[in-house]
Amino acid sequence: MRNGFTLIELLVVVLIMGILASVGLPQYMSAVEKARAGEAVSNMGSAFRQMDAWMIQSSDNHSYTLTAVDIISGTKADSNTVTTKYFNYYINCHPESSEVAGYCSGYIDRNSGVTNGKLRFSFWKDPIHNWTDERAVNWHKQCEYSSDVAKKVCLSFEPDWKAVGY
Repeated sequence: MRNGFTLIELLVVVLIMGILASVGLPQYMSAVEKARAGEAVSNMGSAFRQMDAWMIQSSDNHSYTLTAVDIISGTKADSNTVTTKYFNYYINCHPESSEVAGYCSGYIDRNSGVTNGKLRFSFWKDPIHNWTDERAVNWHKQCEYSSDVAKKVCLSFEPDWKAVGY
């Protein structure tokens, strides 16, 4: 009777585990990146709704700032920028008294991760200069990428976000 495994049997098991890990790990990392990006886009969706409400209700001359509504928790670099563990958020809306009244823009940049390149969600809304355009009431949304993993993340948000390579 044998009391253990032979060296060949152990090597075969380790080889099979290595092959499974090499196939599964990239898929896992891609899913993690998509989930993190989904959280960022969800946070920005809340900010979009806040900005829309601000543009409708605002009668003062103050610009909308990201830190004023405290939707996204993180380090506040300035009134328009919030940094979290994985993303930098930036938003700016102009008050009615400015020449670009109601124009809002912003972006979400990926701080670090397995994207091995840039991943940016850009968005803007220009109700003043696009009165006849139905896009004036909607947000223009664009996902920019420079790596394969970032591209997969961007493509997962289509058709709501337009995917564009750097």
